[in-house]
Amino acid sequence: IHSFVEVQSHEDPLGSQLQLYKELFEERLLENTGNFYQKEAQKLYEQNDVSNYMIKVIEKLDEEELRLRKFIHHTSISPCKKECVNKLIADIQDRLLDEYKI
Repeated sequence: IHSFVEVQSHEDPLGSQLQLYKELFEERLLENTGNFYQKEAQKLYEQNDVSNYMIKVIEKLDEEELRLRKFIHHTSISPCKKECVNKLIADIQDRLLDEYKI
């Protein structure tokens, strides 16, 4: 990860050091993260009621944040977390809310 940033800084010391990293790595990271958590959301939703689903989501988000802080450049943490939340909660919020309607 850091090599993307370092390569860019050697090639273009006056330019953005993160451009190569963002173009070659972060874009794919966000796409793959979204795809993974979209599938994970569907699986968790099918296997749990809403309360347990939300417990599992919190666990997944905590696990993902630890991974991000350990392996990913700090500028990617927030976009990755947002992608996880979107796929695990926002994208299926209507289904979650429907279960609580009386």
